[in-house]
Amino acid sequence: DLALGQWVFRVVFVLEGVPPSIWQSVTAGQPSQETLDALEQQRAACLLFLIDAPPKLTPWELFKGFCAVVWAWVDAGATVVAFPEAQVAIVRRILLGLESEDLQPQHAYLFLSNGVAKIVDDKGQRTVWLRTWGLGQFLLPDLAVGLPSPPEGGLSNDELESLRLLFETLPPSMVAQHGILPVGGTVQVGLKVWSAVGAPAPGQLTFMTSRCGFQLLV
Repeated sequence: DLALGQWVFRVVFVLEGVPPSIWQSVTAGQPSQETLDALEQQRAACLLFLIDAPPKLTPWELFKGFCAVVWAWVDAGATVVAFPEAQVAIVRRILLGLESEDLQPQHAYLFLSNGVAKIVDDKGQRTVWLRTWGLGQFLLPDLAVGLPSPPEGGLSNDELESLRLLFETLPPSMVAQHGILPVGGTVQVGLKVWSAVGAPAPGQLTFMTSRCGFQLLV
């Protein structure tokens, strides 16, 4: 364990590179070829866990304090940083231009990802589920949207573009305010208006997991 004042971190060294137990999560977000090459070239890895922290900090302050130690490893020569819960891996050159003390909630997009989570058939109707990954790092529910597929089997360009913008712009605002849209709350993104309908019913999304559950939007 590493103690830095009231902060306590657990540091685990893995001498064979990225552990197989987290490889799938780290690469699930379809990293760039540059990032994938960096991951495959690892000969040692350091796993970092936050064990204890000063009281009364906000989730963002906790995350930022965690990142201060992560950045120390980058300064020491780490070539890639991964956040498995978010299915995110970031190569060193991207992080070098940003100091951990300068991180703001609007930078949360760096530590989140989104995409298609599952395509399910329910009573003959095909539904595509799209979601975010990583909001649990800020003690917030991930976002999820279920869209019935059009007859041709694809999503409209308007839907795809609006969802992409929704998943990129709403989470940093959630992190900054540490809150979610109230049930019935709406947000317009592009040509679409999305409405929050609350948490899924018990057993509704058993094929998806998130540390703090989900907020559904329609």
